[in-house]
Amino acid sequence: MVFSNSAWRLNFGGGAPVRVERRGRRTEEFGELVSDPVYVGAAIQATLAGGTSLTMRGLAIDKGHRPTDAELDAVRDAVVIRPSRR
Repeated sequence: MVFSNSAWRLNFGGGAPVRVERRGRRTEEFGELVSDPVYVGAAIQATLAGGTSLTMRGLAIDKGHRPTDAELDAVRDAVVIRPSRR
C-alpha cells in the first residue's frame, strides 16, 4: 500500500496493472486508488501500529516525528496493490 496526494496516484483510478520489485524479485500486481477517508485513515494507523515506516509507504516524514491526526487527515488517498486479477 502506498499513501500519496501526488498526481501519479490518479493513474490507479479504476485500477491498473503494476509491476512491483521487492528484494530484486519482480511480480505483476494490480493497483487501485482508494479515496475512502475511513479506510485510508485506518490503514495509516495500522501501518504505524505495525511498526512500518510511513516513509516506506510513500509519505515524507521527518525521522522521529509522530504525525498528528490533522497531518494524517491531509492524506486522502491510498494506492492499494494486490496480486494480479488475471
